[in-house]
Parts: sequence; structure tokens; C-alpha cells
Amino acid sequence: MKDKKDITLVGFAVNPEAAGKENKYYNFLDSIGAKFLYNKFFDTYTTEPMALLHIAAQLKNANYKVEVVDGIIESLSKEELTKKLLESNCDTFAFTLYDTSEEDIIDIMKEIKKHKPRATILTGGPYPTMEYEKILKKYDVIDYITIGDGDQVYINYLNAINKNESPLNIKNLAYRDKNGSVIVTEREVVNLDEQVPTDRMFAEKVIDKGFSLGVNTSRGCAHASCSFCYLKDYQSVSCQPKIRYRSPENVINELQDLIETFHIDKVTFCDDDFFGTNTEGLKRACEIFKLLIEKDIKLSIYAIGRVKTMQYMIEHNMLPLMKQAGISCVYLGFDSYNDDILKRYQKGCTVSEIDNVVSALHENGIRINPGLITFEPILNIDHVKNNIELFKKLGYYDAYMFTRVLVILPQMRKKYFNDEELDIYDNEYFRDPQTKILFEELSKYRDMVLPIYRAIDKNKITEEDRQYLYAEHYKFFDYIYNSLKHNKEFNTNEYILKCKNRIMEHIQPIYEREYFDEGKTLQRRIKK
Repeated sequence: MKDKKDITLVGFAVNPEAAGKENKYYNFLDSIGAKFLYNKFFDTYTTEPMALLHIAAQLKNANYKVEVVDGIIESLSKEELTKKLLESNCDTFAFTLYDTSEEDIIDIMKEIKKHKPRATILTGGPYPTMEYEKILKKYDVIDYITIGDGDQVYINYLNAINKNESPLNIKNLAYRDKNGSVIVTEREVVNLDEQVPTDRMFAEKVIDKGFSLGVNTSRGCAHASCSFCYLKDYQSVSCQPKIRYRSPENVINELQDLIETFHIDKVTFCDDDFFGTNTEGLKRACEIFKLLIEKDIKLSIYAIGRVKTMQYMIEHNMLPLMKQAGISCVYLGFDSYNDDILKRYQKGCTVSEIDNVVSALHENGIRINPGLITFEPILNIDHVKNNIELFKKLGYYDAYMFTRVLVILPQMRKKYFNDEELDIYDNEYFRDPQTKILFEELSKYRDMVLPIYRAIDKNKITEEDRQYLYAEHYKFFDYIYNSLKHNKEFNTNEYILKCKNRIMEHIQPIYEREYFDEGKTLQRRIKK
């Protein structure tokens, strides 16, 4: 008999269809190298399930026995994850739930209830918080939803159960009463400096794969103004402040502990908005930078920020300090390289201002990982072309960037799409027929090239190889775009086959495996 656990925290891929509708269960963890071609952005990726690990740490600190089962870090398929949960010696399961993984997660929950009818199932996160009423009414398999901060909810739930008390007075909880009405309890927010550090049960695996460990230095976004973003609604429903910060000393202590324990030389700040406001937020950021320098902490740091924040930092000559402290790469939510779309997204910046920020960061030797919405319903092919040009300007590449699509969350559906349910696999997603064709053809190239990328030996690929593969992808985009722009006939299948043959010939020396297409089945033969 396995050791009895008080609670099992369960995670699954944010978007299990990221590899394409027909290939949704690719091994996500092992696909990340292929996504980035082991390039200079690969090492900024953190695969730790940060929210689950943080909650696990709080539960362990309260002397509860916790198991974390995460589909990404453990490379589990839906069936494997389900089997592992059914075999566990546990009756309480808390799931992360996203709108993009809803169908799969509900299937897993139903299997648990079928085989463990006395089990209790909870879920939480931004999506369940915003849609708690709809979810509880739709799925009777879910018993409780945590609203907002879940740090103390599971501890309080287990405390109540152990004392034979009702959990219905626990703060930050939504549930159905005896009449089926949805009830929400009082909401509270936690003090981040009072939480114990994140559990690192998967750290060795993350480091071995070449990824970064993650650190959360804040919670929320100081602005939450982008029209497509969930944060404004999430913060409103959960009664959270726009942003909460950990103190600089608290952050530095965790970094020093990670260096001492795991000998890391890089880290990713997993905040929605590391820099925060131009007042207290940037003051805190600069205090962290100064402490990093003062204590001679040598880390390559990846952080997330905003274009407007970078503008302020440029104007106040803060970039040299940031660079000296070890910030080597920033993720910036550009979201578009079109002035009309930037206005629609309420970004508060222009294409010209984006160009100025890009130039200043590059002059200071700071890389940029762009947040760009390549496709969304109203874009025409020229909008998409401009977005691709920004990728070029940044020197950025990943295998999915040509097919990034905006997931239409409830608040954007209401504001821009008459509350229509819009899914990328529906025929009605794109308003412009040419944009729909462009996306579909680019998806074909992506699905052709990903298996080849996964076969590349990461120890053999050179920068020259990468540039060759990047160029092939850009050429394909230009071929489809120009054909549509000038109403020319084109044969995508024939072009893709030619691309594939060129790529296969070029990368034979860096192959780890040989791939052969046999009908729709991809088979592998390991080289002797």
C-alpha cells in the first residue's frame, strides 16, 4: 500500500493542443527544445509547476502529506496521468484548470469520481476564479473552487475535515449549496513575505534538461489594462490588489539559497509584471538590482516587463544598472506591430515607441523575448506580415511563432465579439478569408517541421544551422503571403515537400534519429 497522502495537486498542459489539432499529445517537455531549436531563448524556459509547488510548500509547512502530479514536468499523457491518480492512496485532488485544457481535465476528474466515489475534487486558478459560477453549474464532478489566492485554502480545508467541521466557512471558496445555488465565501489575500519558499521537488530534473528554475517575486500586474488579458477580471472577482511585491531582501535570500543548494547560474522571474509601477515597483526593482551587485550574485536573469516601463527606464537611465545586475533577457508584451491593433489592445504605445525600446535594449546587450499575437480574428494578412517583421527585427525565432493565436477570453468576447464563443478550430474564427488561409498553410509547415526539429541532436546544432532553418520558415511565410497578396495560385503541399527535402539534406549531420513518413504514422529508427 502506498503512503497515504492528505492531498494530491494536479497539473496538466496549459494548452494540450499547442502542437496542432491532430498531434495534441506530443511530449510537451521534450518538445521545448524543438520549439526553440536549443537557441539563446531555450535556457530562459522554466518547466516547474510554480503554483502547485508553492501551495505544496505551504501544505508541507503545515505538516500535511502532499503529492504533486504534473503532466508537463513528468511527461505524462492524459491516460498516464489518469492512471497515476487512480493508483494513488489519496481521496482529495486539487487540479489546475484552464479553458484550453477544460475538456481533458474534466474527463480525468470523472474517471476519479467513477473509481473513487468518495473523493473530493477542487480546482483553482485564474480561469476557474473568473468562471466559477458557470463551471460549478456545468460540472457536478467539481466540489469546490478556490477563488484567487489558494495558498491557505487547502490547509484550511484539510484542517476543517480533520476536525469534522464544515469547510463551507473557509475563505476564498466557491461551492454549491443543497439547493444547487452557487455560494462564494469571504475573500482575502496573502502576504507574500509570510509564505514559505517554493518547494523544489523537480529542481534536479529542470536543471538537467537545461531549463531555468523559476522564482515569483510578485503577484499580479500593476496595470492589467490590455483588452485581451484576464487579469483585470481575475483581480476584481478575487478582490486582489493589482500587484503585491515580495521585499527585495526576501527575494535575494531565496536566490542565495537556490545558488547554495543547486549551484544555479541562471533564473527566471515568473512574475506577470516584475517591474510593477513606475513608483514603488521600479524602486523595488532597483533595490533588488543593487543587492544583486552588492552581494556579488552572479546570475543570468530573465524577467517580464512592459514596453511603457522600459520607456520610463530608458528615460531615467536605468538600463545600465539592470544589465549590471544580471538581467540578460526580458519578455515584453508588444502584442502587435500595428498601430491600429495596439490601440485596440489598449497598449498605450506605438510602433515607433516599440522601435525605440528595441534599439535601447539591444544597445545595452539585453535580449528580448517578444509577446506577440501573430493571429487573431480581425487581422488581415498585412497585420500578420507586420507582426512577423517584428520577430525578424528582434532576431527571435521559435517554431510556433508563425501560428500564435489569441485565445478569446470572456471579457474580450463581450467587448469585441458580441459574446460569441470563438475557438481557433472553428471555421468562423477568422473574419478575413485570406487570413484564415494564411494560418492554415502556416500550420501545415509547422506540423511538417516539428518532428524534424525534435530529431536534432542539441549538442551538434550550430548557430549557422539555426539561421538556415529560420530562413526556410520565413521563406515559406513570404511565399504564402505574397501569393495571397497578389492573388497568385500556389501549391503548398508541393512547396512544403521541397522545403522538407532541403532541410533533411542540410541537417543530416546533426540528426539524432532518422524519421520516415509511412502514411500518417511517424516512425523512428535510432542510428547505430
